Amino acid sequence: MIKPPYILRELNLDDAVLVAQHVREVCETSPHLDDPRNDWWLTNEYSVEAVEHKIYHYYSVGAFEDSVLVGTGFASVESGLLSGIYVSVQGKGIGSAIIAELLSHLQAHSVTRIEASVHPKSASMRHLLARYGFIIEGTDPDRSYFHDVNFEILVLDASKSSR
Repeated sequence: MIKPPYILRELNLDDAVLVAQHVREVCETSPHLDDPRNDWWLTNEYSVEAVEHKIYHYYSVGAFEDSVLVGTGFASVESGLLSGIYVSVQGKGIGSAIIAELLSHLQAHSVTRIEASVHPKSASMRHLLARYGFIIEGTDPDRSYFHDVNFEILVLDASKSSR
């Protein structure tokens, strides 16, 4: 459960600009996401148009402090994939609240295999997902835009999950 002053709500198309700005800001300030190629990735995957597509096609949630977006997350019922989990405020339970909400949505839609791709230098995200029962299944270079970075594939068997 997210605690005040933060609120968690479903994103809508009017939030696309905020989401695109938020993801860019998080990526620009995260030491493991400082790859100069990220500009290309952000321009293509997190342009306003790309974010509108994500909001329209995925279950999309945002965490807000007043009107400031401080966390995002997306979940695909079709593929069982969690993505776009970017949090700018650490240690406040925002990442946990977003993941719990996304998992609840997927489980409500009877999704039993849930995956997340995690940058190999993102120990905090790996740790957070492990708290929900995710385990590392392997790596997949095809999930990365930069083929010299093998993103770790973490999997949750939601049919066995008690969370």
